[in-house]
Amino acid sequence: MQANHNKRKSKFAPLSFLVNLFKPVNRPSLILVTNHWNECKNESQRLLCRTLRENGLYASPDFFVGNILVHVALVPYRIAFLKKQDSIQEKKATRSLQRKGWTVYFISEDQLKEDVNTFLYAFNKQAQPLKNASPQ
Repeated sequence: MQANHNKRKSKFAPLSFLVNLFKPVNRPSLILVTNHWNECKNESQRLLCRTLRENGLYASPDFFVGNILVHVALVPYRIAFLKKQDSIQEKKATRSLQRKGWTVYFISEDQLKEDVNTFLYAFNKQAQPLKNASPQ
């Protein structure tokens, strides 16, 4: 009985390499880095994009990652700025984006309108040095 089981197992072992052939490869998103700040739909989004651009970062407004709409994205760095939501939605979005290699920051429009420079200072302090997600 044991001998039959070992024979059966050895027959299927050479086929295990096929699993790796069909496994999806997680590669970074490629996007043409251009000025998208003029595509911003509201004032808080425009303010964040303009401030990021002044700091040498080109932001993409209303960028989709899977089925999640990112308020403002820094695609080469895989950084997502999302609007504040209820805690359950924030956890779902964070978990989904982190599985894809993104870093998530939640921002409120009030926070941006009050003092965008304080927000960006805190962001730069946490995110230094920024690492490009592209393979080198």
